[in-house]
Amino acid sequence: MLNLFAALGTGFDDIFAITSVIGSALLLFNAFTPARKFGKIAEASYFGLIFGALGQYAIYKTNQPMDLIGFLQIPYKLVNALLLLSFLLLVLRWYINRNRYKFT
Repeated sequence: MLNLFAALGTGFDDIFAITSVIGSALLLFNAFTPARKFGKIAEASYFGLIFGALGQYAIYKTNQPMDLIGFLQIPYKLVNALLLLSFLLLVLRWYINRNRYKFT
């Protein structure tokens, strides 16, 4: 199973990371607007973050020597940074939505 995620990660982790960052940024922007439509954007963001992180973990655990990852041939450190940025944007969106109606 770990090798399956490693193979998936070596081929598509860059696409997962970019999709996740774009979706997270759109969701964060949507937190400031009154419209509450998430739908496919949220699913793509969560999917990209989860499978991107699983792919990076699997690549690390299987000790595959790689400098460039994915279809677009992005360095693995940049892919990790994009996944971290996506996670932090989602946490910031959650924090904004949680404190939206508190008037203290």
